[in-house]
Amino acid sequence: MAGAFLLWDDVLKYLTTHLPRFLALFINRATSLLTAFSATANEDPIKDALYRWLVHIMLDQIWSGERQRGFAALREAVVSHCMLEYTFWGQKLARALIQAADDSFRREWAPVFNAALPLGDEEGMDVDEDETTPQRVDLAPLRVPG
Repeated sequence: MAGAFLLWDDVLKYLTTHLPRFLALFINRATSLLTAFSATANEDPIKDALYRWLVHIMLDQIWSGERQRGFAALREAVVSHCMLEYTFWGQKLARALIQAADDSFRREWAPVFNAALPLGDEEGMDVDEDETTPQRVDLAPLRVPG
């Protein structure tokens, strides 16, 4: 995907700069496509590519300038959507966004994320005894294959 990012980053940044709502629309639409039902679940190359693009745009330092305006609300909307349309890819995106977030966001969303995990999921976030505040993020490091 590094080649695709290299090829398309400048074009997408240009659109983001010249069309103020482009980034939010792009992220929202990509998230909707990502969380749509898929019979092949984790073996869907299109969803894998969407996931990688969303992680790249929402977390990569190269996009930090474009994310300034309204990013906190957009990130919350994406995680919320992922939790409501709970699929393999939605869970994976929500986990990546929560893991990379500031303490306040993790405290707010880790309990929701944990509560939605199937029983026996060992990759969830650890929370303290009353399950209201994440004590630490105990997830595998964010790995974007490629």
